[in-house]
Amino acid sequence: MAAEGQDGKPIDMGRFFRRALILIAIGLGAGAFAAASFFRTPYGSQPIVIAQIPPQAQMPKNEVTAEIDIRQGLKPEDTPITSEGYVPAQPVGGVVEIDPSEVEIIDPADFTTTEIPVAETTNSGEIRLARAPIEGFTEKGEFGLLPKISSSGRTPATVYARPYQQLDTRDAPVRIAIMITGVGISSSGTREAIERLPGEVTLAFAPYGDGLQSWVNRARADGHEVMLQVPMEPFDYPDNDPGPHTLLTGASSTENANRLNWLLSRFGGYFGITNYMGAKFTADDRALTPIMTELASRGLSFLDDGGSPRSRAIPVAIAKDIAAKRADIIIDAGQSRETIEEALRRLETVAKERGSAIGVGTALPVTVKTIAEWAKSLGSRGIALAPVSALLNPAEG
Repeated sequence: MAAEGQDGKPIDMGRFFRRALILIAIGLGAGAFAAASFFRTPYGSQPIVIAQIPPQAQMPKNEVTAEIDIRQGLKPEDTPITSEGYVPAQPVGGVVEIDPSEVEIIDPADFTTTEIPVAETTNSGEIRLARAPIEGFTEKGEFGLLPKISSSGRTPATVYARPYQQLDTRDAPVRIAIMITGVGISSSGTREAIERLPGEVTLAFAPYGDGLQSWVNRARADGHEVMLQVPMEPFDYPDNDPGPHTLLTGASSTENANRLNWLLSRFGGYFGITNYMGAKFTADDRALTPIMTELASRGLSFLDDGGSPRSRAIPVAIAKDIAAKRADIIIDAGQSRETIEEALRRLETVAKERGSAIGVGTALPVTVKTIAEWAKSLGSRGIALAPVSALLNPAEG
């Protein structure tokens, strides 16, 4: 009996079986192709690249056994061992509780400033100071980089000062420090001061020169510690004008703070500041106090150039815990070789009476030449040349 479809018409069985055979054949072919593809590619349908490694580039052989792969030639005693006394931690369940008091947090800036030397001594015994500014001792200000105390508490006053070994007090010689001001304005004068003067001589840079940071680093490379001259108001201002950004007694504390920040950002690498002129300003406690407060917060020292007998700068600075002192003699007030030599003799007398003394001069050629020659014979007279930073009064609490 012939089979009937859903519409009741007879089905051609021969045609039906032919179509079925074709479909089965197609299915078997597709399956075989898929199987072949899978076993040829271990990662299924993902493409791979097979690289043929030349024999000379394959794993090296153990030199002793020749035919044994070096990994197979390892023995238990070849296994790397841990440091002596170290016991690897065993995995345990749960969360390990850590005592916060046992955790040490290290500031990268502190690591840098303690690991990188701030000075080095050459084979010939000369001291060279590191390039400035040193990382960790600056912060961004409105006008440029400003000095700051590092997070570990180290100050620019200490890190930028020339190292000076304090001898035993029973054997300590008489000490004299010299500060040369006005450096950085004249290229020839600056070069002469850096190259001719001993490294112990402190150089005070004016804030108005060009390329100051380059000159400062050149001075430090020759061993000179550096100070910044800050212009302050004289009694005859503005007829006698120290220059732009001068600190004024009549200006507000905010205005003077802005002027000071501009001055402090002229270059980096100074351990302290000194006044330029300023007889009127340094005589005014009210004007001085916020300035000294700012210097103290930045870890800077102060040297009064000794030009004004009415100056109140040192007691105000000491009250703010600043290392400070007043210079004893202005060396080149006469600006001649004879008067400079006479001033240096008086400086020696003061130093022998007190144990130490500080002299101040300018970067005039005659001053630089006279001091350079005078310093050569100091040792024979029982006097040691020291940097200014070594003779400042320590800060008092």
